[in-house]
Amino acid sequence: MTPFALLLHILAVAFWVGGMGFAYVALRPALAETLEPPQRLVLFERVMRQFLAGVLIAIVVLLASGGYLFMTLPAARPAIHVMTTVGLVMIVVFGYIRLRAYPAMCRAIAAKAWPVAGAAAAVIGRLVALNLVLGIATIAVAVVWR
Repeated sequence: MTPFALLLHILAVAFWVGGMGFAYVALRPALAETLEPPQRLVLFERVMRQFLAGVLIAIVVLLASGGYLFMTLPAARPAIHVMTTVGLVMIVVFGYIRLRAYPAMCRAIAAKAWPVAGAAAAVIGRLVALNLVLGIATIAVAVVWR
């Protein structure tokens, strides 16, 4: 069961961190280069709706598989505590995006308040960048600090 839990854990991490990497490195610049702000914001809102739903599933998988691994593997390794702590911080950041910043952007888009929607999208972008850095750091801890 432990290899299966580890596989699920790694796949959930790959989805979340990889998706943030794609969004930040490829999607964001492409949107800025090709679309005007209203169209860019509408597309960003739709992409985020799908991605946030996927990340929520990934978080459930991470918590379940991580909890199982924590209970079955020796937890004395400091790296496990660092990964757990950073992962929980990432979940809090995700929660802020999903419950505050994203709904604010959606409301502004619905009202066609483009500057307000753009400001909310910028907050989301900064928080995604933060979580991307935290996610990469967590992967580095998992690989290097063994």
